[in-house]
Amino acid sequence: MKKLICVLSVIALVVACKPESKKTRFVALKEIALSEHSIVVEKGANAILYVTFSPKNATKKALTWVSSDLSVATVADGIVVGVAPGSTEILVRSGDCVDRCQVSVLPSGATAERKPAPTGTVDLGTDILRPDGSVYTVYWATCNLGASAPEENGDYFTWGDPDPHYLAGHGLDSPCYDWRDGKTAGYAWNNYKWNIGTESTSIYSKYNLDSNYGAVDGLTELQRGEKAGETVDDMARARLGGKWRLPTHLELTELRVSCDWVWTEKNGMKGYQVTSRSTGNQIFLPAAGYRYGIGLAAVGKMGIYWSSNLCESRNAWVVFFQSEGYFRDMNDRFYGLSVRPVTE
Repeated sequence: MKKLICVLSVIALVVACKPESKKTRFVALKEIALSEHSIVVEKGANAILYVTFSPKNATKKALTWVSSDLSVATVADGIVVGVAPGSTEILVRSGDCVDRCQVSVLPSGATAERKPAPTGTVDLGTDILRPDGSVYTVYWATCNLGASAPEENGDYFTWGDPDPHYLAGHGLDSPCYDWRDGKTAGYAWNNYKWNIGTESTSIYSKYNLDSNYGAVDGLTELQRGEKAGETVDDMARARLGGKWRLPTHLELTELRVSCDWVWTEKNGMKGYQVTSRSTGNQIFLPAAGYRYGIGLAAVGKMGIYWSSNLCESRNAWVVFFQSEGYFRDMNDRFYGLSVRPVTE
């Protein structure tokens, strides 16, 4: 009996001394982001969308995927399958957090009619589906806007302003002290063409989707003067005329997914050799860096190229690259970035 009492006493002591288990701290999910916001797939083919959670240690990460038109594309666990030619939207939700991706489905083996590339351009096989189901291709300029050779930086533009802030011939000055009238602060919010507020309180007079930044006009693509009342805000159209323009976000996406990108050097300038998998043709995108304030940064290390599409009121879509890789990104509209024109 004494032995049993001793054993029970020891068990009780062990239980009493056992530390209390710590409760798991709940971490709320604030945002989710898809790896792509516009993709092109062929009928019967598939593409994978990945989700990034913010913060990464959020407690609940369950996802719900929805296609707005199952007759065009389906989605399950991020895998998008093209069903029939057309366009649809993929929505992913986790709690109150939502993100979307536009999907264009091409007919199997669909390509645009090939024709000789216009002078000064390259056919990279970047075929795009129109809303009416037809397919078109864009031809890529061999040089950046403002450059005369593929490896040259070219000029640096804010989104929607055809005129660089600096005086001609001073695009590579860093720091730069030769500015157009009213632009002595360089590339800053209070110098941005479509900002009528201040650097700390931006108010946009055009291309605005958020009432916190002024009157909402719903414009999401740079105007090219093609319709009555439109101004020519597309930098390539304003500088080169004809059918030249900035590539759309979808066209830049197609450039990324349908071509092989190799980090290399051309006549002393680092950048990417971009080779079409369908035509074998190539262009060179120099790592021209960017302008911010009165300085020029990251030349030879980084390239950021504008699309013609607004992402949100403060930012427009870009393709961003450095030696480690190339990505879809968004950038504040007042930065001085590169432009690679396209034409149809």
